[in-house]
This record gives sequence, structure tokens and C-alpha cells, in this order.
Amino acid sequence: PRFVGDILTAVTLLKPEHLLITARAVRMLLAECDRLKLDSRRAFASVRYLGCAGESLSPAFRTHLVRRLELEEVFERGGSSDGLFGGGECLAHRGHHISADVHYVEIIDPRTGAALGAGQRGTAVVTNLSLGKSVYIRFDTEDVAEVISGDCPCGRTHPVVEFYGRLADSVVLPDRIITPADVRGVLDEFECTRFRPFSMAWKEADGLLVRIGGGAETGPAERSKLEEACSARLSMPVSVLADEVEYAGWKEERIKRNTEG
Repeated sequence: PRFVGDILTAVTLLKPEHLLITARAVRMLLAECDRLKLDSRRAFASVRYLGCAGESLSPAFRTHLVRRLELEEVFERGGSSDGLFGGGECLAHRGHHISADVHYVEIIDPRTGAALGAGQRGTAVVTNLSLGKSVYIRFDTEDVAEVISGDCPCGRTHPVVEFYGRLADSVVLPDRIITPADVRGVLDEFECTRFRPFSMAWKEADGLLVRIGGGAETGPAERSKLEEACSARLSMPVSVLADEVEYAGWKEERIKRNTEG
């Protein structure tokens, strides 16, 4: 957050047409514009395209960014956490185009280690096929992904892979994997929980438990609507709880635990 003012100043002075950034940073930039009572459309007047890396974007978040910043398009940019491979979306927004002549991507079932076909979720395992840098053979990115079947309308013929979030943040059941993107897609459709941080856990007796942080103002009526929407989208029982305190982030929580310990 301490750098958000400098980033905003750079955008207004340098006037880029394309901006590659994380979704969290965009949210902070919009909050800074609101704090300064600055019209975000004027601040980002030069920006036509926005590339967001680091997490899956919900349709509601894309629409929000296009409207607030008057953009032509918003694209996801995904890949492994260490930059081993990457791929961007096209205008079809079906997933990330992977260069098959450079990277060989497999989708592996984290429960069995078996290779999965198109349309099945697992973890993306990558072997790089290019020289000139370190060689990775069957590197497990620990990102939940799937190969999207069918031809892409853009005409590219290499594989399209969609990413949904980290395996450690997901709920792995015997017959399916529920990812943060599945829940985020519902929460972003409601004003009270839009862009709020959340966590989720599986309770055998109750189903999926979604805990919303960030000081979200959700009373019984709002939580009931959220539970109904999440349950319908995921086809399972979902319980929603709202934390009263502002979410600090895992790094701050870890530092606090280590200090107290």
C-alpha cells in the first residue's frame, strides 16, 4: 500500500496504453483515487488495456474495471509462480494460450497422480522445451488448472489452459476440486462482498464454509442470499460467516504469531 501513490503518479505522468499489474494493486489504486476524490477515468485516461496477473478474475471484476477505468479490454496473465511458463488470454477469454513448442503442460490429479484429459481439473505440471535457461522436468506448479477443449475462436491452435487458484487454497474432494475462483465468482456479484478477502474450508457435516473478511457488512439477510447463491452455483450446501475485524493478510498474521510465540 505504501507504493500505491507512486504507481498512480507514474500512470498519470507516463500515460501508458497498456498496464500489467495484479488485481489487488488495481483495487488499491481505485481506493487511492477515491481517497483523493480523483476521477479514475481521468487518472487512467491513456490506458486502453489492462493485464492482471496473480489470480483468476471474476466476470464481475472485469466489468467493474472496464467501467471504472473506461478500458477497451481486461486480460488475465497467468503461469507458474517463478516465471517458468506463462500465457495470456485472447479476446475470447476462454483461458490462457500456452506455447506448446516451448512448454509441455500436463494436468495431473493431485489425489492419484494420474494424467487428466481436457475438461478435468488438476494441478498444472510443466516441462520446458527451450534452451538457454534452467531445465524443468515435470515441475508441479501447484496451480489448479484444466485444459479447455475445442477450438478457440481466435484461430490459435496451441493448448488453452485455464487457471483457478492455488491447490493449497482449494478444497479437494473425492470427486471435485473447489477453487477460490468458484467462490469469488459469486461474491463479486454482491456489492457487500465484492472484492473482499475470504477463506473457505470443508466441514463434513455442513458442507463448504466460507468466511469473509475485510470488514464486510453482511447481516443475516445478506448472508442468506450469499448462501443461496453459492449453494446454487456450486451444487452443495454452503455456509457464510463474516468476520468483524479487517483482514490483515497471511504475512502479518505469521509475523504476529512468531512475535507472540
